[in-house]
Amino acid sequence: MNNILWTILMTLLVMACADHNVKEQTLEVSICDCKELQHDPAYNVLHLGDRLKPFTGKCYDYYRGGVLKKDFTLKEGKYEGTLLYYHPNGNLQSQATYQEGLLFGEKKVFDANGQLLFHGIYKRSRLVETVYNINSK
Repeated sequence: MNNILWTILMTLLVMACADHNVKEQTLEVSICDCKELQHDPAYNVLHLGDRLKPFTGKCYDYYRGGVLKKDFTLKEGKYEGTLLYYHPNGNLQSQATYQEGLLFGEKKVFDANGQLLFHGIYKRSRLVETVYNINSK
């Protein structure tokens, strides 16, 4: 009886540890240069050469002089969180929020001097509210 109980406990312990290791692996974050990413239109994901392994992690792109151009996060090959674009002078050009690859939430666009040009609210990549548009004055 003790041997059976011991075997069951050890089996449960091994299974719990194995499950924990899998979760840790999926939380691992990578960093890449945006230029390394490839788009697969069939799956509509971004990857680093294997379309069956969509990229998850942070991506950065730079202008020739080293100024940050783009900063975003991908989750399973799709935009997730805040996507930032910058003007060559380093000022913010646009800021948008994504969920599962779709524009979801605020999007703001600025000119090279930092003046707000557009502010909209999106749901599932559709504009649902224009908060501000410089052309609508």
